[in-house]
Amino acid sequence: MSNSTSNPLAHNPESQGDLWVKVTIPIYVVTLGIVCLRLWWRRSMAGKFAKTDIFVVVSLLCALVQQVLGCIAILKWGLGHHAAYIGRYKTGKAMMYFYIYQIFYKILVGTTKLSFIALYLDLFPTRAFRITCHVVQGTIYCAIVAFVFGTMFQCTPIPYFWNRNIKGGKCIDTAAFWYGHAAWNTIMDVIVLLLPVPVIRSLRIGRTQKIAVLGVFGLGAFVIVASVMRMIALNPASKVTQADMTYVISTSNALLWTQVESCVAIICVCLPTLKGLIAKVIPNLFSTKGRSTKESYHLKEIENSWRAKVGKSVRMNDSASQESIFGIKKTVMVEVDTEEGHTIDSREIFGDANRV
Repeated sequence: MSNSTSNPLAHNPESQGDLWVKVTIPIYVVTLGIVCLRLWWRRSMAGKFAKTDIFVVVSLLCALVQQVLGCIAILKWGLGHHAAYIGRYKTGKAMMYFYIYQIFYKILVGTTKLSFIALYLDLFPTRAFRITCHVVQGTIYCAIVAFVFGTMFQCTPIPYFWNRNIKGGKCIDTAAFWYGHAAWNTIMDVIVLLLPVPVIRSLRIGRTQKIAVLGVFGLGAFVIVASVMRMIALNPASKVTQADMTYVISTSNALLWTQVESCVAIICVCLPTLKGLIAKVIPNLFSTKGRSTKESYHLKEIENSWRAKVGKSVRMNDSASQESIFGIKKTVMVEVDTEEGHTIDSREIFGDANRV
């Protein structure tokens, strides 16, 4: 079949590749804009970036690589067409790009979760909660390594994935591997989403604000929906023979939902950090009437005969106020004692306690 017309692969009616391009490019542009807004807000309020921001940037770069690989595979090599239509050479090239695409996807779904965990560690100083976060964090690191290596070496030799003419080549059960990763991904999304709920519920803030904070984190459920949709789309893709893989990957929408999930995950990670910005733009959205005290204490004005004790488990960090960035306040107990050891008063003040 002739390919003499200009860029015919993007307009062939038997391909869904053009749909992937038209849907995913706008979604990535929106994702890029939200990440830039997040970084600007973090920089303007805190003066520096945190580990959670680094994970977001890594995730965004992975999504960019996926976007570029997908566009090249579809527009240049015919991913989305029947393999018989594009020929053996282009089929091999398309599948090679898809192979690389899978690796970056495995990294991205891990780094978005790590960004959430890093945010939790910045926000909540409770020792038991931090230990739980570190355990989940370690599990995610191990899973990233395992799934990336599993993807890289799913066929022996590696080029056998895109060139089935290599004699003696073999692959693992691809369908089982895909479903295994999809199941882990969805389960971990649920765990990461629910992780801060008990801590947020115990915060000494108004009920309305507490619901608002839970709601912001709850928006992360959108990535779970995208994960489930991708898992559903994997069903027809996992049953197809390798001979026509280029067609079914596209028509089953498995590749489309993979890219959508990647971008939605990044957006969901950014939403909690942008709560403070949204509250400034729309003040009534998260407004709440909290408790206030008529008295205030300025520690620097207390005479030498007094001393202020702040719990050793909390350290103040003036350079990165999570209150300003995130829009919630933490509680720090301050006791003002006389030299004789008698407590004159005890106050709960709101401030920034980023780390334990």
